Amino acid sequence: MAYSPTEVNEKYWRKLTEAASQSLQEKMHLLDDVDGFTRDDSFLGNKASNHMMYKLESLFSKDGHREYEFLVEYDIWEPTVGIYYGCKGLIHEGEVDKEIVKFDEEWNEIINEVLYVLNNTFPEKDYTHRFKPTNNANDNTYWPFWISLYEDEDIIDVAARATIIIRNIYQKYLNGTVFTKHEIEPKHLVTKTAFTQDAYIEFISSLKTNDNVKSFKKLMEYLSANNLIERNETYERCWTVKMQNVDFAFLWAAFCEYIGIKKKEDKAPVPWQNVIKIFVNKDGETYKDNLKRQYSDPTIPSKYNKMYAKKQKKIEAEQIIVEIFGSTIR
Repeated sequence: MAYSPTEVNEKYWRKLTEAASQSLQEKMHLLDDVDGFTRDDSFLGNKASNHMMYKLESLFSKDGHREYEFLVEYDIWEPTVGIYYGCKGLIHEGEVDKEIVKFDEEWNEIINEVLYVLNNTFPEKDYTHRFKPTNNANDNTYWPFWISLYEDEDIIDVAARATIIIRNIYQKYLNGTVFTKHEIEPKHLVTKTAFTQDAYIEFISSLKTNDNVKSFKKLMEYLSANNLIERNETYERCWTVKMQNVDFAFLWAAFCEYIGIKKKEDKAPVPWQNVIKIFVNKDGETYKDNLKRQYSDPTIPSKYNKMYAKKQKKIEAEQIIVEIFGSTIR
């Protein structure tokens, strides 16, 4: 919907934009004390009053026509654009058109090296499609490319680190380094989910055998019939556990021993990583590492001392397994 600059619209645009911008400005301030970066909200000696800029030391072309700024930048009136980083070109001399062409030619010569190094530095990220072309060239400034900082990315670990890497590669190039072209292997990054059908399938696969899956379904029937779990319809595939965390932790461990994916004799660890992706606790909260911690150091009523607690909770869990399956060992 187009913005119409009426008095009311202007009022709400400013109010809502300022509110949306606040957290991003705070995120930018995390760069205040990062070595190598200096706050400098200007370009070519002109004040950029709407921008926050944190810059590394600039590089220059041998003819002095072009300056290369390596920076993390944010326009405080464009929170929807967000924080971005990369290389900003400043034109000091020469014809603007020719200097822009030179910026583009240089970027095309080093983009393969930048992509290769960034993808190696950040194994769980793929920069293949993250270099964005600019849509303007104003006041003798030109971005050969820029990169958006995603909302869930750390501004220091990602933006600052990547900007330093980009500057180092530019510096080598401007000093005469000719980079070998790398074969960029595509990354097949998988989006990991919890409380989804995919997470449930992954959990079922972790049970290893059809007999184990049948036993799990029998366990679920028992827990459901005794009102100890219920389907959580908020998620695609999830159950709410009505038991105390400590009781569910020991029950899951006892079940794993029963089906043989946790061995008593070799003290194999309890597999927690998949079960916590399909169950939430009685308050609807994710377990994270709570089940593992409760199993290792159970929190129980004061009638049990710490030495006795784990043994007692194990006995209680095994009693349920016996009630369901007739034995603690299949």
